[in-house]
Amino acid sequence: MEVITDEAMSGNGTKQPQYAGTYDDRLKAVYDRIENRSPFRYDAEKDPLYGLVKDRYVRLGKLSMKDTMGKAAALTGGYASSYGQQAGQQAYDRQLQNLDEVVPELYQLAYSAYQNEGKALGDQAAILASRQAEEYGRYRDELSDYREEQALRRSMEQERYERERAAAESAYQRQKDALSAQQKSYSNLTAVIKASGYAPTDDELTASGMTRAAADALRTEYLRSKNLLPEQQAAAAAKTSSSKSYGGKSGSSTAKTTVSNVLPFAANKLNRGSTAKRKMELN
Repeated sequence: MEVITDEAMSGNGTKQPQYAGTYDDRLKAVYDRIENRSPFRYDAEKDPLYGLVKDRYVRLGKLSMKDTMGKAAALTGGYASSYGQQAGQQAYDRQLQNLDEVVPELYQLAYSAYQNEGKALGDQAAILASRQAEEYGRYRDELSDYREEQALRRSMEQERYERERAAAESAYQRQKDALSAQQKSYSNLTAVIKASGYAPTDDELTASGMTRAAADALRTEYLRSKNLLPEQQAAAAAKTSSSKSYGGKSGSSTAKTTVSNVLPFAANKLNRGSTAKRKMELN
């Protein structure tokens, strides 16, 4: 009998049921006996029962012959005669004729035994086939349960995989969006610092991913372009002082105006820019 197999899904430790085939060999042996059984043939000489009956009739025949010959001798004064021998042989033959009459009965008994043997083999095969069918039915039920369990497990694993994949994709998208927002904030903050010398807050630096050193470098570049660095202002003040010394009163008045107007103006401009830009929302 063909055994239906299924690929074992052993990830959860469950083993696939196996068909034991407890009755297969025994049933095959009985079927072989039925198929290879010879047709009925009767040979009286090979029949043990016929041998027993024959021995009995031979003994009875000899006893009958002896008795008949004894009676014939009594009639002749105790002398044997051809009549006595003939009568004894006839008595013996009559007993053996009775044996021939028993043969049909022995034939029928042998044929009945042959039929009974065939019926017994058929009954045995039917019982074994029934037990085999029950065993195979249990195996099919267990295999069906196993396959349903495996299908359910695969479905649950697929659902878990889909959830994990969706969560991973969502996390990746959030990370991508956050990086895009950070890059945009970095570009915006860079533009603001280059345009105004804005000094960003720590939160603004964190949101853009810009380091304080990078922001300071951009702001320094802006101040240098506007001649607002301390060393540039000191050089301008020294130049103004020198012009005052050699230029007389009117020169002094001009230099004073330059120092009092240019430096405060630059400082106020920087402060106003920083205050305004701190309030900006970085996109």
